[in-house]
Amino acid sequence: IQVLNVCSRGFGVLAVGLTDLEAVFLVHRNDRLPVAVRRSFGTVRDDQETVTVRVIEQGGGVESSDPYVNKIIAEASITGIPSGYPAGSQVEITLAMGFDGILELTALHEGMTDRPLRVQIETSAALSQAEVARERAQVANVRRRNP
Repeated sequence: IQVLNVCSRGFGVLAVGLTDLEAVFLVHRNDRLPVAVRRSFGTVRDDQETVTVRVIEQGGGVESSDPYVNKIIAEASITGIPSGYPAGSQVEITLAMGFDGILELTALHEGMTDRPLRVQIETSAALSQAEVARERAQVANVRRRNP
């Protein structure tokens, strides 16, 4: 038996879909830690000056694309995007989580590669190192009793 530290819930962002707002998960429940996932999205209109990123946490037992089922845990904006970029210009979103359960958001607009948006969000979605050590000790005890 091996004890792995995994993410206990899914995390993602709210995105404008074809017709409405939708939840898009990048980090999924039971993803092995550490984890980092990158995905590209696009701006909605020409000459868009601001992109607001809303980070969500899975609201129920399963991931849902319904934005109202999930919990917004952070909101930040890329501001001062230069004019001249068309609708659909690339916004790269990265969500990363380490063993400490801290979720890191990095958002980067293609016209502002020198100014990434970075946000750290404390979550309880990972076991602490002490909890992992306790679980490993329990597994070792079971192995000794049941060789």
